[in-house]
Amino acid sequence: MKKLLLLQAMLMISCFAFAEKHAYTVMAESGLFMREGPSRDTKKIGSVPFGEVVYQESRSGETTGLNYSYEFSPEIDTTIIEGIAGHWIAVRYYNLKGFVFSGFVVPGIWILKASKGVNEDYRILEAGYQNGPMNYDPALNWYAITEREDKTILEKVDISFQLWHSYEDEEMKGFSDVMPINILVNGERRYCWLIGTKNELLDTLYQKRAYIQEGAYFPTFDKGIFIYPTQQFTFGIQQGQSSYLKAEEKITLDPNSGNGYKRNYTISVGRYQFPNGENMLDLTDSLHVDSSAAQQRMYSPPLLHWVGDLNGDLYADFIMSSSTPYDSYSGSSLYVLYLSDASAVGGYRLVARHELWFYDLC
Repeated sequence: MKKLLLLQAMLMISCFAFAEKHAYTVMAESGLFMREGPSRDTKKIGSVPFGEVVYQESRSGETTGLNYSYEFSPEIDTTIIEGIAGHWIAVRYYNLKGFVFSGFVVPGIWILKASKGVNEDYRILEAGYQNGPMNYDPALNWYAITEREDKTILEKVDISFQLWHSYEDEEMKGFSDVMPINILVNGERRYCWLIGTKNELLDTLYQKRAYIQEGAYFPTFDKGIFIYPTQQFTFGIQQGQSSYLKAEEKITLDPNSGNGYKRNYTISVGRYQFPNGENMLDLTDSLHVDSSAAQQRMYSPPLLHWVGDLNGDLYADFIMSSSTPYDSYSGSSLYVLYLSDASAVGGYRLVARHELWFYDLC
């Protein structure tokens, strides 16, 4: 069963990380030298920045990248640099052709590029083992979000990467072909939200915890809140400047369904300074919601995970997630960050999104 699930996982990874055959992502944080020949003694002919993609130029010869996998091969990986065993790969980077060391690259495309408006000035990441392209930009300021007592702690942190060949956990070594990168926070294993921002946040990293609707538990990294149909969920930073999420279930005629109609869960956000029901921003499409409330609640619930104030305008910003199951063993989780913006519909705009794939590898 484990082999079958790993095969399913690898087939899914091939759809995104391996979208372009024989591509390698440079994971050396200071960049990676390209050399004239397959040896550290040969001339440096250029440098490839972190996150850039190089493409294998040749698959002939014993030292030009035969091992396009996440497995150590004693026949090929005979070179040791900085304690890492690997081999030399003949690659091209734009018009530059040469050799790079395999110990500092990962097969596939693993770093997402910025897009206009979304994932531009803000990014969102989940620390820990990664199984898909990462929404990371080293030029941004990165903060870990944690909740303690009555405060939201936005801690500026350093992000580094542990690659599959340096895993110490024996169990994770067995899954290195599925999760070849581990995001470390200040050099340690940690599971939390990571927010990347173009501008540094306020010096006051300890913020008063946002308030939420009375009687509800406060959402956390691993425990979100589902908004039920007909429910209006209030949240905010200070009284008098509240926002709310509103869920509904719409019924439409559908001659192709067994009972002649279809139920669709919808969710939107707005501010209380606008007339109730007016100027609401529909979040349904951005969360990939497309079924009834009962189905969403059971299989892929959109959840509110975090409320805080990133841009200092005293209106609440928030993180939500939703999941899409593909079969009994696998699916994807989508995380979105909405920032308050008085000029936008509903008072909010989408600034960052990140998708992770999950597999039941038990």
